[in-house]
Amino acid sequence: MGYTNDVNWAHGCPQPLYHPWQNCAKFGVAVNGGLAHFPGIPDKTLTTESKLEAFKSAVGFVASLDPQTLKLTHLNLTSYEATWEDVEFKLPELGVFSLQEEAIHTALANGFDTHFDNLIRFIVKSRLQSLLTDQMQTVNDNIDFTNMLRQ
Repeated sequence: MGYTNDVNWAHGCPQPLYHPWQNCAKFGVAVNGGLAHFPGIPDKTLTTESKLEAFKSAVGFVASLDPQTLKLTHLNLTSYEATWEDVEFKLPELGVFSLQEEAIHTALANGFDTHFDNLIRFIVKSRLQSLLTDQMQTVNDNIDFTNMLRQ
């Protein structure tokens, strides 16, 4: 809504002019080059899948040996950290709104970083701890630490 330059002298003030939302061409070319209004596009949910290139992880752990048998008694993870290259994102469906791609990419990358720090890291650490606990007997059966001790 705006006001026209036409003054209706019968009423003594400018008259309201209503913007016809269905016909923007009447009002000239918008700053965005005359493209359709972005908020007018219906919502769409997109499911994406992305590989994490150059994924690297590191764990910290504490191991305990039985002093008589030299077998592992405890193997506990103390920390789990990971790093990866940037998340890749392409969405050709954006068409003329491809400028939004960088904003979406940033939101995805930041969101994944936060999600990894708040949840995924703890899930992976828990599963690794379970795996280590389950495999400790297998390790004890296959490794003889007594051969490593010299008098």
